[in-house]
Amino acid sequence: MEKMSRDTQDTKEQANPEPLSTSQWTTPILSSGVSSTYNVLAYITALSRKSRAEARAELSAETVWTLQLGMAGAIGGFISGFYLGGRQRSYQFLAENAHRRPQTVGGWYYYHKYKNYEIAHFGFKSGFKYAGRFALISAGFGAAEAVLEQVTGKESWVNTVGAGLAASVAFSAANRLTRQYTKYAILFGLGSSLMVGLLQDSYGWVYGESVKYNRPRSDAFWIPGVGALTTRSSDDQKLINL
Repeated sequence: MEKMSRDTQDTKEQANPEPLSTSQWTTPILSSGVSSTYNVLAYITALSRKSRAEARAELSAETVWTLQLGMAGAIGGFISGFYLGGRQRSYQFLAENAHRRPQTVGGWYYYHKYKNYEIAHFGFKSGFKYAGRFALISAGFGAAEAVLEQVTGKESWVNTVGAGLAASVAFSAANRLTRQYTKYAILFGLGSSLMVGLLQDSYGWVYGESVKYNRPRSDAFWIPGVGALTTRSSDDQKLINL
């Protein structure tokens, strides 16, 4: 009887297992998130090729591409911001001191010295500001493209155009652009992303590999509901019906 009662109790425990505590099911998720964040930071801050390669091996190809886009955007944004901020401050400095021009050689020396200091100061300030914005836009574009590729199951110009549309809409909303400027931003995003997507597909069609992820591609120029072209590396070029 005692054995039968134990068997009955074990059966009930198997049929109605105790629910997992919050720490039991959140720990793997948090651990994975912390590990991914650590690998991303290690990849960004790596000072040697070896450490960068080790950190890159732990990241997916999509994550690496997104980080590279973000870095490129930050560099481009800093250069643009430094130039625009420095030029604007130069004009402001000339306007502020138009009524008190120096009269001596020493006065002109300190005038240009202080002017160059102001240009550099505001140039760096504006450069870092633009670098952050451009990095977020570029990384967001790469992340949106990767998400769309996961949804469609294809690496195609269609996903690139969709990511460009999402990035342009997010940029317009973040900067509170007017309706007319939002229209211009969306048109620019669609046009530039279409060009980038077609270039990516052209490279994949000619060389049979992804220019972004450095892995083989079997098709290119995919159109939803129509199909795609096989790459030139394939034995025959034919339309793949999807």
